[in-house]
Amino acid sequence: MRLIQRLIRPYVWHELPGWGRLYGAFVGDFRRDVEWRDEPRRTIRGKLHGYQLDLDLSRWSERMTYYLGRFYDLELQLLVLGLLRPGDRFIDIGANIGMITLAAASKVGETGVVDAFEPNPRCAARIRSFLEHNHIGHVRLHEMGVGDVDAELSLSVPRHNSGEGSFLPFDSTENTPDRYEQMTVPVHVADSVLEADPRPPMMIKMDVEGFECFALKGLARTIQRHLPIVATEVESAHLVRAGQTPADLCRVMEDFGYEGWVFGLRRIGLRQELDLQPIDPAASSYNALWLPTDGLARRRFEESFPNLARRPSPVAATTA
Repeated sequence: MRLIQRLIRPYVWHELPGWGRLYGAFVGDFRRDVEWRDEPRRTIRGKLHGYQLDLDLSRWSERMTYYLGRFYDLELQLLVLGLLRPGDRFIDIGANIGMITLAAASKVGETGVVDAFEPNPRCAARIRSFLEHNHIGHVRLHEMGVGDVDAELSLSVPRHNSGEGSFLPFDSTENTPDRYEQMTVPVHVADSVLEADPRPPMMIKMDVEGFECFALKGLARTIQRHLPIVATEVESAHLVRAGQTPADLCRVMEDFGYEGWVFGLRRIGLRQELDLQPIDPAASSYNALWLPTDGLARRRFEESFPNLARRPSPVAATTA
């Protein structure tokens, strides 16, 4: 690690104005992974949850965690940390290496539970390592994908980003052994797995790279029975590989009786706060927050984020 890369870390850690440009210039994204391949692993204590993290700096997302002291997806973490309370249940579909799982575990505590689903065995091993190292016993790791039927499917994992692993076929000219790793993994209907524990989930987070409609169908009983908050990625480039569109995903959630919002960040002075905006039906890429119109999770959201909860209900994204 060069001297300048050491010197800028405190500035980035405290997220001072312009940290992103500074980080991009001297540390960089996945295109600069090769520069970091010989860097030793580093251990930090996450500044948002307090758990120890053993990080591989040759991976762009873990490198950013090392510099920031937190996972890069701040809006999702603000949602999870602001919503959850001790004793809650949280479901993480597509947990990757467990960064959101750990944030949730820190809030629900030993009286709560986190169900983390991750089909990539390498990512699941990282989650297991974090849990063991931090003596976390209230996370259940399910080493499987989630779909609308039980099956074994081929998972394609980009070598530069394990977080983009997908059950959907990539373009044949892209899906080459030097760019993607292929593995066969089990996929199960999540309802059948989750029903072993009758506790209602407060929130479901889903990051499955275009497989959302299938995964949501496998969660239909859980969603309809308990009405949890649901957070998903909406990415047209991924959904199209399943022959679907953002409108199809919106329609699935609207059929459950949910209202959809785009969730992101807004800056208040030096602080970043969670923000909600109506879904633009023409938008092709956004983070979606799906709110039930009633129930325990809805009331919790209104208590946790009163300023956001007072906004008028949005027009349905499939009919606007």
